[in-house]
Amino acid sequence: MSSSRTPAQTNTSDLISARMDRIPRLTRSHIRALVILIALFIFDLIDIGTLATVAPAIRAQWGLSIEALGVLTSTTFVGMAIGAMVGGRVADRIGRRPTLITAVFIFSVGSLLSALATGPEFLGIARMVTGVGIGATSGGIFVMISEMFPKPLRGRMMAMTYGIAGLSGPAMSFLALLVMPTGNWHIIFLVGSGGFVFALLALKFLPESPRWLATRGQGERADAQMRVFEAEYESRHGALPEPVVMDAQPAARGAFSDLFRRSVVGRTIVASFLFLMATVLNYGLIAWFPVVLIERGYPTQEAYSFLFVMSFATVLGALLSSTIIDRFERKWVITIAAVVLAVCYLVIGFVDSVPVLLTVGFAASFIHNGITTTVFAYMPEIFPVAIRGQGTGFANGIGRLGGIVNSLLIGVIIAAFATEGLFVYLAANCIAMSIGAVFGPRMGIREARRALLRERADEAAAAPVGALTPVRAE
Repeated sequence: MSSSRTPAQTNTSDLISARMDRIPRLTRSHIRALVILIALFIFDLIDIGTLATVAPAIRAQWGLSIEALGVLTSTTFVGMAIGAMVGGRVADRIGRRPTLITAVFIFSVGSLLSALATGPEFLGIARMVTGVGIGATSGGIFVMISEMFPKPLRGRMMAMTYGIAGLSGPAMSFLALLVMPTGNWHIIFLVGSGGFVFALLALKFLPESPRWLATRGQGERADAQMRVFEAEYESRHGALPEPVVMDAQPAARGAFSDLFRRSVVGRTIVASFLFLMATVLNYGLIAWFPVVLIERGYPTQEAYSFLFVMSFATVLGALLSSTIIDRFERKWVITIAAVVLAVCYLVIGFVDSVPVLLTVGFAASFIHNGITTTVFAYMPEIFPVAIRGQGTGFANGIGRLGGIVNSLLIGVIIAAFATEGLFVYLAANCIAMSIGAVFGPRMGIREARRALLRERADEAAAAPVGALTPVRAE
């Protein structure tokens, strides 16, 4: 049975959110949670990309066609869809923390099994297991960042998490340059199984979301957690302002059906569509780029060298998006950037030269990871806390289901229309994403930023003249 909240619990939830959102700087507890979430996301991203990295090798070793490779790739998305939807529902019921940690253990086991695969059938099963863990982990991390950090800072925290975790891309590309020519593709999967080490650390150091605790009638635990954040801030920066309830989220009881209530269903549609498009764009380019280059006649070593260079754009796109993600409404950032990305894809599709592929490919990776970061920040925050896990999980799951179709479709497109057809397809998805983002709700990002700047100005004015300014975690 689904649970409901009493008025007292609703007031507690609103107050806890307001108390978190009034903190203008990161505390030690925020930083510790951020480090753990980044570590978990590093292995989540590694395991998402491992099959794409080894695809040319296993295709040659096992004699797979492009279409068969698409089917194999789709097994990961089947698992991701299951993990996202089930994980989101479980996270709303038993908590963000235990769900996230369990999910990391699952994808670590799946990656270890992938390393032991001797044929496409076994690898497909192992990748499905991996996908279940990946789907639940991604959604869990998005929700934790949305709830563990103040509203004026959460966009930057998502950008920082995605950007730093994105360093796994260059690292894995460099590893591929070393091991793939020798046929040791199993090592790629073995690296992906290392997430369980950080899951053990999360058991000890990662706290539960105070916002979630408040929605489940655990006001005392939520209050105790908030007192830690507040005490850490006030010990360095002085008294916090009084909390002001600013969120105007639709009411929700915590039931799955709430996602389709009149006040929420529009948000569910927008979140699902944007995540679907983000999935298509992310795995359309990155997952198939080595195969596309080899199909165009580039040597395997050169294809992986291109991927290595482009992987740095992934990091830069996410990190540099932090400079604008908390300054402008998420929907407009997505709308404008998606149009620019469409142009980049068309250039890549129809101009076959090394300088163009490197330059425009780098730009495309840069832009699409900025878009992805913004979608990841936007998706959880448009749902009420009581159904945030389910809402994020549902949208995530829809995206992963689209990834299944996308994996199969891309193989068919390349076989029928060559690589040019692939990039026309990706450009069309960019335009659709741009249009869809227009219908997303405003989140009051600029208002929250103005409140943050006022608080920092008051903090500076209250500091003694000539006092030393302590080092602050921004």
